[in-house]
Amino acid sequence: MYNNCVASSSPQSSTERYWEDSPDRRTFPTSAIRFEANTHEAMPLRQTSRVFETNASRTSYPTHVPQWSQIEMGIWSDGTAIVLSSRCLDVQHYLAQARYALQLPPAPSEEVFVLAALEVFYAPTNPVHWMFWSDERKSETAEVVTRVACKHSSSSDSHILTCLQ
Repeated sequence: MYNNCVASSSPQSSTERYWEDSPDRRTFPTSAIRFEANTHEAMPLRQTSRVFETNASRTSYPTHVPQWSQIEMGIWSDGTAIVLSSRCLDVQHYLAQARYALQLPPAPSEEVFVLAALEVFYAPTNPVHWMFWSDERKSETAEVVTRVACKHSSSSDSHILTCLQ
């Protein structure tokens, strides 16, 4: 009754015996199409005589990499622009005052406020983070960050803000 079941303890079926008979029968035959010669002739490559002009790839903006030098801690310059980073002493002093007083002191400038807010943005274990990014303050902080970032990106101001981690 259960002769064809897998869990049966009866002797092997005739199909199983067929595969056990010869090792050659355990493999599938290779398709004959693989051994036929390729009837398609190789198509010759087209020779193009067009020469690409090098002037077509010129850009209208400078492509040199500026050489930045550090003027002070956290302040960099390439001779034409100044980059303020969160490592700037004014920013670090502002953050230290906030940690000591456990409240935000008046910021010396919007740029210092923005760099300080961005410095602690990804640090929710830092108590100063919540002084900028609590539910009550996050909209105001985000508005100042956006305003200062847009002001510096749209003007020809020589100050550039960056937050280095």
